[in-house]
Amino acid sequence: MAKQPKVNPPVTQREKLFDKLTIATLLAMLVVAAIYYPQLPQEIPIHFNGKGEPDGFGNKMTLWLVPLIGLGVSLPMFYLYKIPHTYNYMTKITPENAAYEYQRAREMLRMTNFSMALVFFVVTTMICYSAMNGNAGSGPWLIIVILILAFAPMIWYFASAKPKTK
Repeated sequence: MAKQPKVNPPVTQREKLFDKLTIATLLAMLVVAAIYYPQLPQEIPIHFNGKGEPDGFGNKMTLWLVPLIGLGVSLPMFYLYKIPHTYNYMTKITPENAAYEYQRAREMLRMTNFSMALVFFVVTTMICYSAMNGNAGSGPWLIIVILILAFAPMIWYFASAKPKTK
């Protein structure tokens, strides 16, 4: 792979907003787990079927795996924002288009990070709610929401691309 130009476009307001939302969501996930943990029964649901019904159970300590995995996924992405010149792009990166492409890629990564933080927050909340009430009651909507959250940043990225000029 040819070396791509190292350009560092300024961080946009939208990027800052997604960073703040991601951090707030991660903190909220930890707060939910900390608040509900002492009240949880020893055995909690740790897996749900397509209807949102618990179909796998484990020790209540496993509740902490979801926030830990969420943090393990999210925190390294804050570093990745700083090295957009190392990403793979669908277009050839030149000195002329580098700033634009890098900014778009960083925004997509930030949106993805926020989306994944939301998914981990929802799963943590769902486990706590289900453990306390016997059923998450989420139905199939949860799978739909997770899929939307997973694919929305990519859809935005492709939709926001500048048309190629000849």
